[in-house]
Amino acid sequence: MKEGSLDVVMVSYKSPEDVAAVERDLPGMTRMPYRLHYFDNSANVKTLSALWNDLGRQGEGEFVAFLNTDIRLSPGWDERLVLGLWTPPEFGVAIPRPIGHDWPTLADPKAAPYPDPWTAAAPPPNVMAMMADKYEKDPGFYVFRECTASFYTVLMRRCLWEEMKGFDERLRFYGQDHDFQRRLAKRKKLWAVRVNRCPVWHRCAGSVKKAIGDVDFDAEMNHCGNYGVQIINQAIKEWDLLGEGERLSVREDPRFRSMPRVVPKYEPAKFIAVSPKEEPVKPAVVYPSKPQ
Repeated sequence: MKEGSLDVVMVSYKSPEDVAAVERDLPGMTRMPYRLHYFDNSANVKTLSALWNDLGRQGEGEFVAFLNTDIRLSPGWDERLVLGLWTPPEFGVAIPRPIGHDWPTLADPKAAPYPDPWTAAAPPPNVMAMMADKYEKDPGFYVFRECTASFYTVLMRRCLWEEMKGFDERLRFYGQDHDFQRRLAKRKKLWAVRVNRCPVWHRCAGSVKKAIGDVDFDAEMNHCGNYGVQIINQAIKEWDLLGEGERLSVREDPRFRSMPRVVPKYEPAKFIAVSPKEEPVKPAVVYPSKPQ
C-alpha cells in the first residue's frame, strides 16, 4: 500500500463529455498522487457495484475514491475529504458538499439559477475554484447516522473498504452505498460524514437520465428494495460475512451480472379491413324483344 496516495475509480455510461471534463480537471484539482481507474460501461457488461469492486482492487493507494461522471471537482477536494475523515470522533467515509443547479447564484447573488438540474450547464473550473475559496473556512459537517449518504463522490481508507469486502454486488446499481454504510457502522462504529469545506457540483440523476430507455429502472428499484429488505432483516447474509466462494458465485448468477434491460414493446399488427374496389355500375342493355 502506498501511503498518502489515492486511487480514483470512475465508471461511465454514455457520458463522453462528462468523462472528458472530469479527466481534464483531475490533475489540477487533486493534491495527492493519484491513479485513475476508469471503465466505460455503455455496453452494460457488468453492474456498477461489480465494476467498482473490480477497479478498486486494481489500486494500492492508501485511499480510494469513487466518482460519478456527472460531477465537477474543486481544488483540493481530496485533501479536504481526507481531513474530514480524521475530524473527531473519526469517520469511515467522507462525501463533499453538494453544489446543484443554483451554482450561478452561489457564484453571483445577482445571477439566476438554472430552472432544473437536468438541463443545467456544469460550472467551469474557475467557478469551482471560487467555491473552494468561498467554503474553505466552513467548519461544518453532517454525520449520516441513518446511513443514507449518496456516493456520487466518496473517499475512504482502502483498508476499511477491503475489510468490508467492497460493495455488495447483489445490489446492482442502487443501494450499495447505503448497505456499505450500515455494515461499516455495525462492524466499526464508523459513519459517513459530509465535509462542508469540500464543494463538488453534481447533476442530480444525470447518469440515470442517460440510461433511460436502455435500463429498466423500475425493475432495478424493485430489485434493490427486495434484496435490501432481505439483507436488513438478515434473511440473507451480509456481503462481508459471505465466504469467498459465495461472493464469487454471485457473479455467476444471471440475476446479478448486469443491469436489467428495457424490453422493447411491440404493438400487435393492426389489420384494417379494406373494401374491394367497386366497379362503376354499367347501364343495363335493353335488347328488343323478338317478334311473336
